[in-house]
Amino acid sequence: MIFAICLIVAVVFIVLSVLFDRNNCDVASLISGIISAPAVIATVIMLIVLIITYVSCPRVEAKWQEQYASLNTRIEEHMYYPWERGQLIQEVQEWNEDFAAQERSHNDFWVGIFNPESIEGLDKIDLTRID
Repeated sequence: MIFAICLIVAVVFIVLSVLFDRNNCDVASLISGIISAPAVIATVIMLIVLIITYVSCPRVEAKWQEQYASLNTRIEEHMYYPWERGQLIQEVQEWNEDFAAQERSHNDFWVGIFNPESIEGLDKIDLTRID
């Protein structure tokens, strides 16, 4: 939403600047130009961030899936020594916290567009499965 607002502000003030310039309203054209410049710069920066984010999305998604599969396999197959149990619980807690944060940021109304759905098909890991 913040990207859309910035884009709308940039377009509106560019159009106003052009209209005022055609009607010889020097002060209004200058003010519109001054307001549109930061909006255009911010929009371009956000567009670059969006492109980078969505280009790297498959890599991030693969990382999330691999970590999820690894933790689940270790839990299901009991592939840990008793003295590693605490470390595994800590790793699962970190996974659950990171997962919840990613889910919240993706669903955020204002900046959700900057966080693609890279956790689709994944879920939190139940700590009670670790014996």
